[in-house]
Order: sequence, then structure tokens, then C-alpha cells
Amino acid sequence: SKQTKKANAFFAGLGGTKRIVLGDTLVEDFSPEEIEVVVAHEMGHQAHRDIWRLVTVGTLGTAASTFVVERAARWAVERFPRRLHLRSLDDVAALPLLAFISGLVGLVLMPLANAYSRRLERRADTFALNLTRTPRAFIGSMRRLAEQNLADPNPSALVKYLLYSHPPIEQRIAHAQEWESAHE
Repeated sequence: SKQTKKANAFFAGLGGTKRIVLGDTLVEDFSPEEIEVVVAHEMGHQAHRDIWRLVTVGTLGTAASTFVVERAARWAVERFPRRLHLRSLDDVAALPLLAFISGLVGLVLMPLANAYSRRLERRADTFALNLTRTPRAFIGSMRRLAEQNLADPNPSALVKYLLYSHPPIEQRIAHAQEWESAHE
């Protein structure tokens, strides 16, 4: 609360350092039932080994993108040496080219990584609903998160596709309502 009014919780650590971290703004401003749902969501990440999944996907993505950047930059230097004023990638002057190509690769990979993350988040939401069986508390926590964090509850499809690592709040609420209807 010294740095932000946003409510936050996350699962962190590997091995013996695993923990669920709750921000003080979340603990102070949410009801016990809402906090329980948030903790259950984070427990879902542990139960599904999402940290390891993200580490693995991140490692493979980094290796693949490094390979693509190197190949594309090498091709550009061989094809356009005069225009780029470069003879090889060993030249420090190749850094802007490498940065530019890395940015392009990132633009392609970021939406894919975010889509994968949204899938893991939805699964953790389902875990929380199944564990707590309190969809009203889940919906309340989502609304409070949106309000406190100034989140757009229903962004455009393009913004969601490009930038959102979590499902938008309205989709999470709709998921909880569907869960509630299916479990009445």
C-alpha cells in the first residue's frame, strides 16, 4: 500500500521456497470469503504445476526466438551488407538490427504467450470455484479487483489478444456464473 492501491496475489517460488503472496491492500479491502477464493485460485496454480509449465514454455520460447532472431539477422546482414553498413553480426553496430528483429519476434510471440497464460488462469479460476464452491465470492472478488486495479472489465478483442495475460474480468465473472448454473 506504500507503492500502490492495487490488490494483488501471486504464487511464487520453486521447491522449498513456494509461497502464496497476498498484497496488504487485498487483505485489508476484501472479505474473508473473497480472500479465500483468491488463495484457492493461487493454489490452483500450484496444483497444476503452472510455475513449471511457464518456466518450460518460457525456456523453449526463448531458445526458439533466439534462433529465429539470429537466423533473420544473419540473413539481413548477408543480403543487405551495404545498406546496413555491417559485415557480420559480431560488429557492435549490429545491436540495433538485433533489437529490431527481437522486437518483431516478440510482437508475434507475446500474444501466443498471453493466450497460454489466459488458459492457465481460467483453469485456476475453475479450481478455485470447485474448491470453495462460492461463485458469489469469486464474482465479488473479481469486481473488487477490477475496481481497485482500474481494470477494463471488457477490453476489445484486439487489446485482449495482444496484451492480456489474464482473462478479462467480465469473462471471469461469466465463467463463475456458468459454473454456478451448472452446479445448482
